[in-house]
Amino acid sequence: MTSMKSGNMKLKISSRVVATLALSILALPAPAMAAPTRPIRFDRLSLEQGLSQSAVMDVLQDGRGYIWLATEDGLNRYDGTGFKVYKHDVADASSLPDSFVWDVEEDSAGILWIGTRSGLASWDPATDRIVRQESIGGRHIRALRHSKKDNVLWIGTRDSGVLRYDLATRQLKPFAHEAGNPASLLDDRVYALFVDAQNRLWVGTEGGLDRLNEDGKGFTHFVPSAADPASLGDAKVRALAGDSTGALWVGTSAGGLDRMDVESGRFEHFRHDPAEPTSLAHDQVRAILQDADGRLWVGTSGGLDLLDAAHGTFAHYGQDPRNPTSLADAHVLSLAQDRGGVLWVGTRMGGVNKWNPLSWQFGHVAPEPDNVKGLGNGAVTSFSEDRAGRLWVGTYGAGLYEMDRLSGEMTAYRHDPNSKHSLDSDDVMALLHDHRGDLWIGTQNAGLVRLSAAIGSIKSYRNDPKNPQSLSANGVTTIFEDRDGRLWLGTYGGGLDRFDPETGRFTHFRYDPKNPASLSGDRIAAMAEAPDGRICRPAALRRRAVRAGRALGRNIDRGPVRRLAHGGSRRQPLGRHPQRPQPPACRREVLRDLRDAQRPGQRRRLRRP
Repeated sequence: MTSMKSGNMKLKISSRVVATLALSILALPAPAMAAPTRPIRFDRLSLEQGLSQSAVMDVLQDGRGYIWLATEDGLNRYDGTGFKVYKHDVADASSLPDSFVWDVEEDSAGILWIGTRSGLASWDPATDRIVRQESIGGRHIRALRHSKKDNVLWIGTRDSGVLRYDLATRQLKPFAHEAGNPASLLDDRVYALFVDAQNRLWVGTEGGLDRLNEDGKGFTHFVPSAADPASLGDAKVRALAGDSTGALWVGTSAGGLDRMDVESGRFEHFRHDPAEPTSLAHDQVRAILQDADGRLWVGTSGGLDLLDAAHGTFAHYGQDPRNPTSLADAHVLSLAQDRGGVLWVGTRMGGVNKWNPLSWQFGHVAPEPDNVKGLGNGAVTSFSEDRAGRLWVGTYGAGLYEMDRLSGEMTAYRHDPNSKHSLDSDDVMALLHDHRGDLWIGTQNAGLVRLSAAIGSIKSYRNDPKNPQSLSANGVTTIFEDRDGRLWLGTYGGGLDRFDPETGRFTHFRYDPKNPASLSGDRIAAMAEAPDGRICRPAALRRRAVRAGRALGRNIDRGPVRRLAHGGSRRQPLGRHPQRPQPPACRREVLRDLRDAQRPGQRRRLRRP
């Protein structure tokens, strides 16, 4: 495992269209050609979640798994559930020297080093205490980088050049610009540091790019030259990062992104072009990161860019006020990837955004409420695949959808209060195709609906207070078919129902406080069948197994539980019975009638028994 730092960031590197749904469930192969921008749904952590300040200058995951966020008003330690904030306190010598934190770095011993506007500090994980490094003084520290080979902390300052801090001897050696010495540092204003695989130090300054010579006595300079188009694009260097090929990537203040061939010293330029939508989003680059899968991410003042290396183009991810899963702010300051693969994006005004690239092993279809062939704007709740390979999608608020696996187009089935031939409710909670090929639809408020493949009809089942053998509650949250072909229905407030489709009768299993063998609650979220035929369902703190009309309880650690699956040797896909004869293909008449019920002037009568 290698440790990489992007500019001010660290990185711990550690069939068919059916898979393109919002709660994606099937893996897609990576495209071989340039493809449209793949969607990213970011989670946000900002002031509302407890972050001390919204400008995230740096992100680091330490060896214990904590995520550290450097902000303009404190250093934040995130444990996955909440934040602990470290700040400057004039009355406390063991506090940070300044609350404005630019950078954090971890050494081989697990000590965290903290660069602030007014000096350097360290954090000891054994004591959870801040120790100010008085030998560094009150320097304005902009960048930190640890060299494991030498056990040296390199310190880039805003006004004093570069400092070499030997962590074993605590000796400090300065490198600064010297007038009349052409081998000295180009400029004392240092913004970025990078130590490459050969343990060479690269320094990004206000006056260009420097590389410390192997003898440690001078620097090799790389500066812009109007006479050389392959020279550095802009002298004001703001970010440095290496990639797996050994190239050096340079982010600049106004000259975009450069790729440097380290052997030849030549630079390839990537700039923003207003006439080219796939060019770099903005020429101010503050962070660069190659992730564990080799993708190059670029943080700009116009959003997050992903390089398509084969074509030299960029996919853009910016801020969309209409989309709460877009970047919270387009001004990206920092990038990092944790050991779990999650990408962290620090912004100036929107805190930190995070996204798991593993989601790209699945597909995604965004809601398109204005597209008659697109997915509606409801929350996706359930899926079921029929015998013909069509995928059915249940949503809360937008009804039922049938997806064409080849084109990705959706056909909507919605509730129309003026038509008895429409879907009973747009709030679909559960879907199941049984062994006959019939589609069972559980709704939030309209009971159970059956679309019959055999006779092409639709039938509804609802709670009837006068009929004890009717559905126990009209909120059906989960549906399961056991190996004997019986349906089990989890309801909201009505407990568990066993349904015999042949007789249309429901048998109820309810919570009874006087009976310890009864269900532990009447709100059912999920079910699964155990190898011995028991039906298991979760509650907040217990699991119940139903067999022969009796509920058997067993404690589990904590809840609530939303889904169940059994891992025994007799596992069987839910809703599938391969040992049974294949049913006839689903008749299309009932589907057309449901669909046409949404089209004024083209409605057909839906057959209801």
